[in-house]
Amino acid sequence: MNLSLTSRKAPGRTRGLAYRLSALCLGGAVLALWPIAAPEAQNLLANGSFESPKVPDDNPLGWLEFGIGEDIAGWTVDEVGNPQPLLELGHDGVDLHARQNQIPWTCADGLQALDLNGQTSAAVFQDVSFTTEQWHSLSFFMSANLACSPTVVTLIVTFDNTIFAVESFDTTGLDFDDMGWELHQYLVDLPAGSHRLKFASFTPGPCGPAIDDVAFEPLWDLGDAPATYGTRLSDDGAAHRVSAAATLYLGSCVDVETDAAVFLDGFGDDDAAGLAVVGTCPEDDDEDGVFWETDLVACQDAMLTVTAAGDGLLDAWLDFDGDGTFSQAGEQVFAGHALTAGANPLTVAVPCDAVPGDTYSRFRISSLGGLAATGPAEDGEVEDHPVFVISSPPTEPVEIPTLGEWGLVLLALLMSLAGIEKMRRCRTSQVAEDHR
Repeated sequence: MNLSLTSRKAPGRTRGLAYRLSALCLGGAVLALWPIAAPEAQNLLANGSFESPKVPDDNPLGWLEFGIGEDIAGWTVDEVGNPQPLLELGHDGVDLHARQNQIPWTCADGLQALDLNGQTSAAVFQDVSFTTEQWHSLSFFMSANLACSPTVVTLIVTFDNTIFAVESFDTTGLDFDDMGWELHQYLVDLPAGSHRLKFASFTPGPCGPAIDDVAFEPLWDLGDAPATYGTRLSDDGAAHRVSAAATLYLGSCVDVETDAAVFLDGFGDDDAAGLAVVGTCPEDDDEDGVFWETDLVACQDAMLTVTAAGDGLLDAWLDFDGDGTFSQAGEQVFAGHALTAGANPLTVAVPCDAVPGDTYSRFRISSLGGLAATGPAEDGEVEDHPVFVISSPPTEPVEIPTLGEWGLVLLALLMSLAGIEKMRRCRTSQVAEDHR
């Protein structure tokens, strides 16, 4: 299990923000983060925002109490546990908050959040399972029950009873109008199987650390062509599983993200660094596996070079008619084409009816091949590239010169002269005959 993380306090309410890891560093190294728009992704956790069950509006306390062993719509309340004897601070329960008495909580997501302390510290856990080794992202927002918490509260994150992270939160200057939610995000590298994720309070007393918007999401390599081509996960976009041990990809590197780039223009993945990287990406650009050697001209062959990190099979498409899909006949230009590690020179026959102008291409490498333009793959990489199609040069017609009026006069004159010359020769020949 590997950890790559850092976290920063986001001012005020931070709903809708996410932080992206700038590079991959395993073994607990700290990475820099910067804010990006949070894309839609696949959270493997149930009830990550703690919106269920709903705290009744007529509940005078504004929260619900859950004891050890009780269920919170997917989460199970537990004792703090004993990874270390120091963590034995009590065995009470947790509180699900919508309000503090009549004062609403300003939650990171939705209208409710979880205080990990009841009368004293407690914990919640949930099991996550996946069948293929793959990088994942763990993220959550952290604050505190500001009604009575100490100045600093602390929680512990564990996987399978092994301490994964310890985070603290400073409540100085905060109130329920601005609870100062901080986002923490981690790169998780776990083997396939079932794993227990647990959040435990390390703060004694009735008010402790609060968590909200918890997500455990698989990370994929995805494309960045416009959405009509099937790019985002919600559209069954082309998506490749990637782990730290990956050896098959296009170009010099492959990166991963929770969903496709914010800007789907064929350059979004080029310009943005992924949450994790295999290989070496120059200037955060992992779209470096396809290079066109010649222009794409209708009715002509176009030359390109596809570079692969290892031996694999290539499936590729070009939208020749510019309709925003790769579904038309003849638009799959490679189907299970064998690539070897290194540079592979290839040729694409551009059809004569290709529509001139801007369009898009998609290249997918995998070990099994036979991929569609959309959908998941167990390994490899997808690269989307904008391309430009040029119309075929027109055939020059052969022009036959025509005669004008003066040309006709000249022709008549030449014909007359030819006739006179013929008559002269005939007369000369006759005179010579008479002299014999």
